Amino acid sequence: MLKHKYLTPYTHDRNIATGILFGSYARPLICLPVASLKHQEYLGIHFLIDTSSPATYLSDEALKTLFKNKDSSVNVNIWGVKLAVNRSLNHFEGINILGANYLQKANIKF
Repeated sequence: MLKHKYLTPYTHDRNIATGILFGSYARPLICLPVASLKHQEYLGIHFLIDTSSPATYLSDEALKTLFKNKDSSVNVNIWGVKLAVNRSLNHFEGINILGANYLQKANIKF
């Protein structure tokens, strides 16, 4: 599994993020530091990387831990990138999705 525990304090002094390929479909998972823009206390959030998703989403659990509420859209800092994210719903409820908007804004190339 991922080296960093989910929703625990995270110091991101490294320049490299690592992940794993998980399950029988080899889904890419990564743990990245995420903070609210007001508090800047980073927590490790496990994301499913989904390049076909235009947006990035956080689960109710992650939103409640970061913000003490479950707003449908919030602004966060994901590994140094400020981004508006939405609450995960429907078929991916409870899953943190790292979408194309983050990848583009972070200038990540494949």
